[in-house]
Amino acid sequence: MDYPFGPGDTIEVSVAALAEITNKVVRVSRAGTITLPLIGKIHAGGLTEEGLSEEIRRRLAAEYMHDPQVNLLVREYRSRQVAVVGAVEKPGLYSLGSDTDTLLDMISLAGGSELPSVACAAACAVVESIDDALLADVLDRGEQLVDGLSSLPGVEYVRGRGLMVAAVLDRDVAPVVDACREEGLLVLTAGAPPVLRLLPPLVVSEAEVEQALAILADVLR
Repeated sequence: MDYPFGPGDTIEVSVAALAEITNKVVRVSRAGTITLPLIGKIHAGGLTEEGLSEEIRRRLAAEYMHDPQVNLLVREYRSRQVAVVGAVEKPGLYSLGSDTDTLLDMISLAGGSELPSVACAAACAVVESIDDALLADVLDRGEQLVDGLSSLPGVEYVRGRGLMVAAVLDRDVAPVVDACREEGLLVLTAGAPPVLRLLPPLVVSEAEVEQALAILADVLR
């Protein structure tokens, strides 16, 4: 991914056949600028590698050479920082040094334990698997769940979004939870008034939602 530059980022700039700008290392200032020989100040803040290369190329072509070949190498991304807090030895701000750094790398730098790292890896894998098709299916299954719950006996109203749904009941919720679990359906309680909480997985199928609604219908009769 081509990230925009920000203050503190270090860039190595080289222009073919131009000794003044060969392996020239510059750092983006707090004002978002860099300074190069011949060209002077360039506002690099907010530009990507491609954008900065094009600006350097344009400046050189205007006065110094025909069709300059500009190469950029990002030495360090100091402007991209992540706050790591919680169960780590050294909480604080950590810089993403390159576009290959991950959240797990940051947790490791902060001295995180193995368990949070594993949990973070699992969370990252879930996030990476989410696409437009999955989100559309989640909305469909959520509507199916809300419509089905609303028609069940003993349900006063249904609230929630997506697949995080709760049904407010007209009775004590604890026996309902126990009966559902005996039928193989895992449901939860959520405080007062008597609330039955359903949290199915993102990949729940239409048939599985129908099966859950059928079990709830039997239990609530």
